[in-house]
Amino acid sequence: MRYLVFIILGSTLLGCSSVPLDQVNGKHEISSDTGIVYDDIEVLNRCNFFPFKYGIQNQAHMKSCVFALTGDSIYIIGHIKKTDEYTIEHSKKIRDIDCVFYEPDGPGKGMISILTKDILFRLALFKINKNSIDQKAAGETISSLKRQEIPILTRETHVLSPLAYYTVDISNPCQAMKEARNG
Repeated sequence: MRYLVFIILGSTLLGCSSVPLDQVNGKHEISSDTGIVYDDIEVLNRCNFFPFKYGIQNQAHMKSCVFALTGDSIYIIGHIKKTDEYTIEHSKKIRDIDCVFYEPDGPGKGMISILTKDILFRLALFKINKNSIDQKAAGETISSLKRQEIPILTRETHVLSPLAYYTVDISNPCQAMKEARNG
């Protein structure tokens, strides 16, 4: 059942992202509008995004936005057309991430699911001026999270892991991994 949810959400998120992000000035505009320190931004990409709150029946309402990763936080940034400003819609400290599910191949190639205690963020990162998944940005995001010792699950590790048998809620495997890691 979980795999069906990931496949459906993955295919829903692969539409085009319509939030503007200028390749040359985008990082400066995001920093200026949101207060995120310019030099702290490691990854900045247009993306399609779906927040999924545990225990609440959700309709998949994909949203176009900008994804930013810094050394200590992730940000989902919206754009207000009327004022041409960027605003932070969601943010999470890296330390609050329980684990990440990454699809390195298959139908959801490049899709990232960030699981925290209370919410799952499903992301498709896009190339700046194209509507195709930015594998490089996805890889950089995963590498950065690995360096900070965030558990990364792929389809292979997820299926083979005994933690995959948790059925109470989707965050249990990640929380169990985090608790085991923190001793």
